[in-house]
Amino acid sequence: MIKRKPRSDQKDFAYPKMVRKSVRKSRKAKTPEDIIQGVVDTLLDLYHVPYLRLPANLFRGLFGNPQIPIWTKKHLKLAIAGWPDNMAFLPLDDKYCLCCMIENKSDIGKLHGMQKIRSKELPFNICRTQEDALKLIDEFKEMADKIKDGMK
Repeated sequence: MIKRKPRSDQKDFAYPKMVRKSVRKSRKAKTPEDIIQGVVDTLLDLYHVPYLRLPANLFRGLFGNPQIPIWTKKHLKLAIAGWPDNMAFLPLDDKYCLCCMIENKSDIGKLHGMQKIRSKELPFNICRTQEDALKLIDEFKEMADKIKDGMK
């Protein structure tokens, strides 16, 4: 893409000649985040791992609705902002379960402000590829099995 700006010697002209100025192109992700999200959701479903996921269209519906009061939107934003895309749970016994926080990012994606704060409070696992997702979910299931065996 090329942006154009007026030449310095013709700024006061009604139709100045333009100098072409190249614009830096941004890097494009090899695998978009929504595809990685779909892979993680599918793997969790295949392994019968219960999980909580707050979909993006929920936020668009809540924050785009003018009938919802602003104070409610603010409260929801503070409560929900920064949480990972998926929170997977595996029961250990009748009282306890193991939780795995999964954040999906493309190969060039970065954590934003509230996600950085939440990741300091709780450990996030970042999946950037399909292989990362498969490896993480396998490790999560193995860890739950080891803990269950140790509790017996």
